[in-house]
Amino acid sequence: MVFLMLLSPMVDAMAQGGIRLIIWNYGYILSDRVDQQFGVGYDHDLTERTSLSVGAMYSTANAWMVQYRSAYHLAPNDGASFYVGPTLAYHKYENEVSTVPVGIRIGLRGGLARFYADLHAGYAYTIGSVEVLLPERTLPIDITKHSFCAGLDLGWGWDR
Repeated sequence: MVFLMLLSPMVDAMAQGGIRLIIWNYGYILSDRVDQQFGVGYDHDLTERTSLSVGAMYSTANAWMVQYRSAYHLAPNDGASFYVGPTLAYHKYENEVSTVPVGIRIGLRGGLARFYADLHAGYAYTIGSVEVLLPERTLPIDITKHSFCAGLDLGWGWDR
């Protein structure tokens, strides 16, 4: 994917990107509580209406997460615009169990030139088994099949 981005003349013309700080994200990945997620990410506008983002996060549910998402913006993305798009993530829990949630995310993001913010909400469905037995517990951890998230990310970007 990175190779295609570097070679594409259209992407080069739209070389607008930004680094995001993920500090106000709240998700429901364990069935017994809402967890906060912290991390960093990178946003890149591919065309006037499409963008992609990758991020690495740590959750208070003791999980490391890597997430990829793409977005279609309902207005030109050089300014504030609503977007919708698919997400794909990989979660690794402290007990060496991993899950793969796939879902959809909607939000409102500012243009990537200089300071920007991204207010968002999303839903994901976890692929595969989600009931995990831990050696130190007799009861399984209940990782929810249906997870929800909401948050506000802040970033600093550069113009084309």
